[in-house]
Amino acid sequence: MGPLRWAAPQEPLTNRSVVQTGDIGKVCPQSYPTWYLRGKQYIAGNPNAGTLSPEQLIPPPDSRETEDCLFLDVLVPKAVFDNRDSNKGLAPVMVWVYGGGFTFSFKGNDGDPSTIIKSSQQSEDTNGVIYVAFNYRVSQISLCDGII
Repeated sequence: MGPLRWAAPQEPLTNRSVVQTGDIGKVCPQSYPTWYLRGKQYIAGNPNAGTLSPEQLIPPPDSRETEDCLFLDVLVPKAVFDNRDSNKGLAPVMVWVYGGGFTFSFKGNDGDPSTIIKSSQQSEDTNGVIYVAFNYRVSQISLCDGII
């Protein structure tokens, strides 16, 4: 993002006509608590996990990590979308905010929301829920005592 990092929002350079491409998307840069990384090492069977330095525990960055990560997913059931101009198009909105202790995770990391949407369509008097998930910037903590 360079000089735009702390600047006011800018108009997009390109007006995109395709908003939803169906790809997995992007991930905000991650940071991990050392307890989490050590735990993963122990679970993987590494008996030396307690002696590894924080630098040795740092996983390689996800190839999708980028500063340009603030994206929103809105999944609308076809029945809701098709009836959007009438009262039949009304639907509750479910907003998923992922966990991760403000250090790691991203939208979509907790699974596919299609099961929730299908379950919400079981009743004959509803078209289902609109599902919204978004990325937010997790903590950008450098190496320090207990957290990397």
